[in-house]
Amino acid sequence: MILEFKPIAVWQETFWDSSSWQRIWAASGGDASKPFEQVMIPFTFSDSANMFYSGFQFRFVSYGNVSGNLDNWHLDYVFMDEGRSFDERNFQDVAMVKPPAGLLSRYQSMPWNQFIRNPNRELRNEFTFTARNLDEVPVRVDYGYNVINLNNNETVGNTFDQNFVEDIQADYALFDPAPFSNNINPNELSGDSLDLEINTAIGQASDNIGQNDTLTTQLHFHNYLAYDDGIAEAGYGLELDERGFVEGKMALRFDVNEGDSLRAVGMSFNRSRKDIRDRSFNLKVWDQLGVNASNSDEQVIATEKDLSVKFGFHPNNNFTIYKLDTPVAVNGIFYVGWQQFEPYILNIGYDQNYKEFNRDSLNSNLFINLGDQWQQTKTGGTPMIRPFISKSPIENYPQNVEASEPKAFEPVIYPNPTHRSFSIKALNSRSVQLTLMNMNGKTILQKTYHQGNSINTSDLGPGI
Repeated sequence: MILEFKPIAVWQETFWDSSSWQRIWAASGGDASKPFEQVMIPFTFSDSANMFYSGFQFRFVSYGNVSGNLDNWHLDYVFMDEGRSFDERNFQDVAMVKPPAGLLSRYQSMPWNQFIRNPNRELRNEFTFTARNLDEVPVRVDYGYNVINLNNNETVGNTFDQNFVEDIQADYALFDPAPFSNNINPNELSGDSLDLEINTAIGQASDNIGQNDTLTTQLHFHNYLAYDDGIAEAGYGLELDERGFVEGKMALRFDVNEGDSLRAVGMSFNRSRKDIRDRSFNLKVWDQLGVNASNSDEQVIATEKDLSVKFGFHPNNNFTIYKLDTPVAVNGIFYVGWQQFEPYILNIGYDQNYKEFNRDSLNSNLFINLGDQWQQTKTGGTPMIRPFISKSPIENYPQNVEASEPKAFEPVIYPNPTHRSFSIKALNSRSVQLTLMNMNGKTILQKTYHQGNSINTSDLGPGI
């Protein structure tokens, strides 16, 4: 990360250059799990007089790896003032530092009919958020939140009038106003959809910076289930054995409150340096996995074969929608995921903020199978997979995504030419029907070929 100032002009041996930027400070990347580090950069008039002018500009420039959603920096609290010293590292400010956990206890988004079937199960017993007192003395603050129905702009929840007040020390503080009580009139819904805006705020008379006192989030009751918040901080995939074709599967567990129909699955793929658009996978739906047991205990209820990776091209809606050929009835627990037979990283979007939503707990809904049995993972985030469920056909899916069509079969035969045997790398299938003919069109070999095996040709004549 580099900080650059733009002076009025820089002398370039023979002329004054007014387009150049001057490096002031730089830092290398490090452990992404570390907290914020405060950096103070002194700058005086004597350092460079032509930096002090009306319209002065500065910028931050970062350099990173091109292999995907990596090497990201989070800049906050860029503060400029005169007459400061290195000892003045505190601010008269209380600031929000984490997103609120949300109104729902299990999902970030869900269909309204699934919510209203059992709202006591879906609403959190508490609504918490975290702020930090950046001063060195305790501060008394008031806090709360309100909920606005965006369908009609009416307030459907408000805790500000309950006068929540707390004294917080010079550190982090967890706030817990009253939980949200559902008093939404179903007649206010737009079809089967409802969008809520939640404004969470803290306030104090001595706060000098008001821009970081309020966080605004949205809750969508639409026709899909989502653990993620729609933004990928990283990518997720299965590391299979590079020495052969090893089967790998990933499943995300969902649970509905009443019977419904699964009609499509949304998947958000994370771009990387390796183009995986020519790769294929099978979309799978299970109603039972048989965790820590043999694969024979799993029960598959739907498979969409030979799907190819597609990237959404809209920054706020980057999900590719894979429609099922036939809707699948789901009730209670079911699982959605993928199956692959080749050693590549599918690199699906991975929402690391799920651990904030889930109170720093591990994701208990994520399972993987690397060939022999299903196991629960030990990770805090969630892959960005969304099942679309509705009792009636869905007419309008999210727009601005690439179409997803099954990928054509593209076999690779090796070695070619061959003397004793050959193998087939079948991109989309675990097994294929093989027919071998001579130059006259006569069939001389016909059998089922399984990936990883070889075909013996030692008894065949040359030129076949």
